[in-house]
Amino acid sequence: MIQTPSTQETPNYTVNQVEFWEGIYHQEETPGWDIGQAAPPFVAYLDREEASSSGKVAVIGCGRGNDVLLFAQRGFEVTAVDFSPSAIQATRQQIEAAQLQVSLSQQDIFTLTESHPNTFDYVVEYTCFCAIDPDRRPEYVDLVHQILKPNGMLIAIFYRIPPDQGPPFGTTEDEIRSLFAKRFEVVEMGVSPHSIERRAGKELFSLLKKR
Repeated sequence: MIQTPSTQETPNYTVNQVEFWEGIYHQEETPGWDIGQAAPPFVAYLDREEASSSGKVAVIGCGRGNDVLLFAQRGFEVTAVDFSPSAIQATRQQIEAAQLQVSLSQQDIFTLTESHPNTFDYVVEYTCFCAIDPDRRPEYVDLVHQILKPNGMLIAIFYRIPPDQGPPFGTTEDEIRSLFAKRFEVVEMGVSPHSIERRAGKELFSLLKKR
């Protein structure tokens, strides 16, 4: 999530409610967090010789499915998850047009601990962490830990901006390291050199391995 969504038509809803996000999709043909392509840092990562090309992947907060397409095209078994029915419908249209097989799930990501415990080799994060209520960030860490298999990996791009009122709710590298320290090993973390121009210097590419 990159630009603060308008809440003029959803004044009684919070980011914890699906109606808030549906309101954004209904107001904007292309929501501000959608860059219209897979995130370049993910593309660069998957192009590495050592990167895997198989395994079960959960793309949480998948939006319109740009990163879902990328990982499915690269050979992963992908589950796309989003709170918003409109997001899931947009993802469905993309994967059908590309003739790909992807599992779609319209649900609150925090319920994945019940429906998909110890299921995934990888969790993919982009503009989801910055969209949730910041008070739920420790719960987010627990969620990712619980749905990953032993030694599973979180492949993440965190939005490194001041933690002002949002969404997007910003974060810092220090906060990410502190939040994940007890449950994950930091394999890699640094500002991505592959971001699109308007996000240059703001995206923190991270590989975090489940302890």
